[in-house]
Amino acid sequence: LKDGEEPFQIKIPNSRRTVRAAFLDRAKLTRSSKSPPELLAEWVTSAKNPWFARAVVNRLWSYFFGIGLVDPIDEQGKHNPASHPRLLDVLANQLVLHDFDLKYLIKAMVLSRPYRLTSRVSHPSQMNERLFARMMVRGLSAEQLFDSLAEATEYREEETLTRGFVSELSPRQKFLRYYRRRVRSTESQTSILQALHLMNGEFTSQVTSAKQSQVVTTVAQAKGISTERRIASLYLACLSRHPTKKELQPLIAYVEKGGPTKNRARALSDIFWALLNSSEFALNH
Repeated sequence: LKDGEEPFQIKIPNSRRTVRAAFLDRAKLTRSSKSPPELLAEWVTSAKNPWFARAVVNRLWSYFFGIGLVDPIDEQGKHNPASHPRLLDVLANQLVLHDFDLKYLIKAMVLSRPYRLTSRVSHPSQMNERLFARMMVRGLSAEQLFDSLAEATEYREEETLTRGFVSELSPRQKFLRYYRRRVRSTESQTSILQALHLMNGEFTSQVTSAKQSQVVTTVAQAKGISTERRIASLYLACLSRHPTKKELQPLIAYVEKGGPTKNRARALSDIFWALLNSSEFALNH
């Protein structure tokens, strides 16, 4: 502000008119030693502000359930009512009463009955995702998918190399280029380029290679364990579960024969690659 200027006055662009600044609930700003950003932060998180708590609740609900109580999540208003307005009000009020404690809100959501439901459909009415009668299958975001790949393959990203004035993209950056942000995680779709990159890209080839993959070499070279345990180790690394008997039988035969190359390490590498490219790996269900 220049000397003599009245604080909190806003000039309307392309006109001579000025108006006094006010919050969205029409409350006017008063003189204060605090800066405008501080005053705004206080108002946004005020218990008297009904919009902020509802927006936080709706965004977190969408994160955990794949779709918000208000959907799209950024279009709250009379034109777009909540599917469960009383639930939204209760959660918003509780968030305010607990001083915007996100851990409290997250705990309330993940311990709820809807969150613990299976994704299996047992009745046609469960197909309506706005009823939350079952847990919707959700696709991992591009960042989540790459981080899951890194975790399963024990990949550790090194610092990006710089050659001259051109910075070489890291495997993570290259991977994310093939993915666009989705509006909703329950509408996950894979493009041809994404599928090809995940199947045949340089990164996938390296982390599943029988010679270069730390996971495959460790499993293949482990002494004194059965083929069944080697396969189970790959399942645990990728899917966090043991293979079923139906899955296990053909895989044991495949590994013991060495696959098409008659090489057991490469056969294990093939299984590792298949698990990383499976729907179960890429979906949260």
